Amino acid sequence: MIAQPKQFLERRLVRTGDKVIMRVLVKWKGLAKSLATWEDLSLMHERFPDTLAWGQAISYGGGDVTTQATPAVEEELGRGKRIKKPVKKLNL
Repeated sequence: MIAQPKQFLERRLVRTGDKVIMRVLVKWKGLAKSLATWEDLSLMHERFPDTLAWGQAISYGGGDVTTQATPAVEEELGRGKRIKKPVKKLNL
């Protein structure tokens, strides 16, 4: 039985000779997280073409996957109401 990927835990760019490749830390189905291995992303796509698009959201309910942030969260993120400052005119 071939192990199937469950999740990519991390990713990093690795230089090999004159190439730079993306490597991903793969958590395998049925195995402990401590047994995750670093694999080439391009090889993962070749070996497991039918898996979900890694890193992409999926909605099982068919609804909107976004949420509306509360005003307190918006303020904490610095996205509260903006204060308009007057435009300074330059005399040329």
